[in-house]
Amino acid sequence: MKDLPAGWAWSTLDELTDPDRPICYGILMPKEHAPDGVPYVKVKDFPNGRIDVDSLRRTAPSIAEKYKRSSLRPTDVLVSIRGTYGRVALVPPELDGGNVTQDTARVAPVPGVDRTFVAHYLTSGQAQAYFKRVSRGVAVKGVNIGDLKRLPVPLPPKTEQERIVGAVEDHLSRLDAAESALTSAKLRVGAFARSG
Repeated sequence: MKDLPAGWAWSTLDELTDPDRPICYGILMPKEHAPDGVPYVKVKDFPNGRIDVDSLRRTAPSIAEKYKRSSLRPTDVLVSIRGTYGRVALVPPELDGGNVTQDTARVAPVPGVDRTFVAHYLTSGQAQAYFKRVSRGVAVKGVNIGDLKRLPVPLPPKTEQERIVGAVEDHLSRLDAAESALTSAKLRVGAFARSG
């Protein structure tokens, strides 16, 4: 492993996770939609790093109860592990008590580890290259929980985590603004071309 700046340390994702809420996947067979049931997240529900809570399916409370080990809290991070592996999302407050399916793992960082820092690291080139290296399967590739737990994470002190998160969020908001401006310009060009 590479040398790290002073105050940083190599850890594994497992070592950064609450031992009372270990990294795990969720419900194997949620069955038919239960309108008043417990919402659950599948990989398709967070294609762009955000969970579309309003479109989530729900499972019967009796099924969710069997998988309470993977229930969600608003401090958790989700990472897809089957099919389209390596997608990441933060659990929003309205999903407190929700769950995930077998294609998504829940990561519950310990206090002192910024969950947004963890999420950004999981989407980094370094973490994504690790997922690609350890993925297995023929028809459907995936990352097993053991390999996810062993993911090496370069961990800075808490204040540095917060500084990095702030810088990344600032960069992402500028990218969003640039993308929005580009889309708007393309629409204007298209309108101009049609009017001529």
